[in-house]
Amino acid sequence: MNMVNETQWKGKVLFLHGFSQSANFFYRKTSAIRDALEQRGYKAVYLNGPHKLVASDIGYWERSSASDFEVDEVNGVVFRAWWLFPLPNQHVAYDITAAMETIKRYVDYGEIVQNDGSFMVEETEPIRSLPVSGVVTFSQGSGLCTLLCKNFERLFQHELKFMIMFSPYLLNMSENSPNKVYEEFYPDDLGESLKCKILAIAGELDTMVEPSETMQAVKRFEKVATYMSHPSGHAVPRSKLFINKMTEWLDSVLTEHSRPSYGEKSKSNASVGLSKVSVSG
Repeated sequence: MNMVNETQWKGKVLFLHGFSQSANFFYRKTSAIRDALEQRGYKAVYLNGPHKLVASDIGYWERSSASDFEVDEVNGVVFRAWWLFPLPNQHVAYDITAAMETIKRYVDYGEIVQNDGSFMVEETEPIRSLPVSGVVTFSQGSGLCTLLCKNFERLFQHELKFMIMFSPYLLNMSENSPNKVYEEFYPDDLGESLKCKILAIAGELDTMVEPSETMQAVKRFEKVATYMSHPSGHAVPRSKLFINKMTEWLDSVLTEHSRPSYGEKSKSNASVGLSKVSVSG
């Protein structure tokens, strides 16, 4: 239930699900985060990835898990993804074109991918004209946003204030990897030129995106990043302690953005470097 009158929203926050999940699945898993954002005047918008998967798209990939899959009682099994993984014998880069187009169609026209692959406008004014102020992402959605963070404003004409990413990771950038073509998508200044702040959250027991992978991603953005860990696996934690820690970080970011001298303050804070938070319960 919305906690803010439609005319009082400050902005929108895009929620991007993980591989073999969906907008509906992510909606059910993030109610506490959604409530915290709405209490602060930010409307949650859940986007579906552009690719509808079948079993053969899922089974071979080591990061997938049957526990991630969503079953829709009407339409059967619904799996979605932001990009498809090449078969083991294919030496090609991930194609994120459809993912970028999916986000752009929402940002420009308010269109959201439906289960059948069609696009539908689900918003009316004044919601349509609200700025996109942040993103909340999980796993593959987080991997996508590590790629888009540097150029988000240029690509989508919206300036992010914050990114809350669960289990983020970088693509393989080794010399032999076809994904080396995405090297320029990542910042080369440790994120110092970015205007948004990043909260990267790792599960201490995560075996799909290990904490070391998330830390590697965070170090690429360390001038604007905070690393937070929780004592669980490949999941979005929902404990009261975690939500309190997350909202403390969020409130500090929103307060900083509200200052008239935010640009100068952001630069001075950038020299502090990476901070870490552990949630033990």
